Parts: sequence; structure tokens; C-alpha cells
Amino acid sequence: MKNFFVLLAMCLGSLFPFGGQAVVPPSPSPSFRTGFLEGEILVKFKEEVPEKKIEEILSNQKVQVLGFIEGLGIYRLGLPEGTSVEAMLERFRAIPEVQYAEPNHRLHIMKKEGGPQ
Repeated sequence: MKNFFVLLAMCLGSLFPFGGQAVVPPSPSPSFRTGFLEGEILVKFKEEVPEKKIEEILSNQKVQVLGFIEGLGIYRLGLPEGTSVEAMLERFRAIPEVQYAEPNHRLHIMKKEGGPQ
């Protein structure tokens, strides 16, 4: 009977490896800010879309190719003057050849006071 209680105590003890304290996942650090670059979007076309068709779509939308992410096939596009990111995303997402269109998100890491430079 004593062995049963020892075994029970060991099993229950293994359920609470931190002395019964709840493990709380870390909250997002206040030192991070997110947002997106105004005037830019990222667009990926479906793999079967020929380069000529992509060029035609980009020309029709009057966007400027600012960059291309090799290996991922993602275009970084500059928007025409006065066009909002939201409006251009809506337009690109409506094009059947587009796999996805997203804002060009950015991440700022703010220095902690007194921390390393």
C-alpha cells in the first residue's frame, strides 16, 4: 500500500514540474512595433503564369518593380502616386493570376535604455 502512495505521489509530482507554478507564455515585448511601408506591396503570382503575362499585369496596374525576392518569386512593388496600399491590395487580389498580395510589413526593434548599442 505504501508503494502505491509513493508511485501516486511521483506521478502527480511529474505533472507539476515547476512546483505547481503556472507557466505563462511570454507576452509580446513592448520593444517591438510593426506596421507596413506606405506605397509598397508584395505580390506573388501563381507559378503557371508566364513572365510576359506578369509584365502585362504590372504595366496595366501602373506599378513599379522595386525588387524581386529570388527563390520565393515575390515582387516588391511601388504604387502609383496617390494610391493607397489597401486599394492596390484589393485590385491585385481580384486578379486571377495572383496567388497573394500583402502589404510590405516592417518590424522596428527599439533600443532598450541602458542596453547595448
